[in-house]
Amino acid sequence: RADDFVAESARIQYVTARAILRILLSRYLGVDPSLIFFQYNSFGKPSLTCSTLVQFNISHSGTKLLVALCNKKSIGVDIECIGREMIFSSIESLMSNRERSQFGEFPDYERREAFFGWWTRKEAYVKARGTGLSTSLDSFEVDLQQVSTNVLLSDRNDPLAPLFWSVYALDVEHGYVAALAIQSTKCEIKRFDFHGF
Repeated sequence: RADDFVAESARIQYVTARAILRILLSRYLGVDPSLIFFQYNSFGKPSLTCSTLVQFNISHSGTKLLVALCNKKSIGVDIECIGREMIFSSIESLMSNRERSQFGEFPDYERREAFFGWWTRKEAYVKARGTGLSTSLDSFEVDLQQVSTNVLLSDRNDPLAPLFWSVYALDVEHGYVAALAIQSTKCEIKRFDFHGF
């Protein structure tokens, strides 16, 4: 899978991220990392072949890696470096009317961070659902202004989703934004920062 990347830096990042993921999963499961094998659904979401007790998801951007582990519940994460330039006029067409209205309330100097906040919340949710970007991004809504509570507002494809799913903005290092989605409305998030292995 690493050979699919054209840039060597992307290949190295992918291999390093998978190695770290294997180490973390092996510690939670109490098995050797070499016994960790992944399977993928039709949309590319990975899961373990050896256990359904631990669910996980992974995302990396820039120099940061975000790994989420959970007991049985489906989970998704996304982290993004907010440094790159964006053409917001083309992106707003992917937003729901309510999201577009909220996005328009941000002053120009906050728009890049607001966009990536929106994107990570969306990406985390579709990754948790296991459908990836095959799901239309305007088919569900997230709150762009809330940061400390569940920001999932609605899902046209699953009207009951807000009763069973949560999406949270994560507080991460300056210059990055991140989000976590989980198939639960009652969960305790514990965060651990790792600075190398």
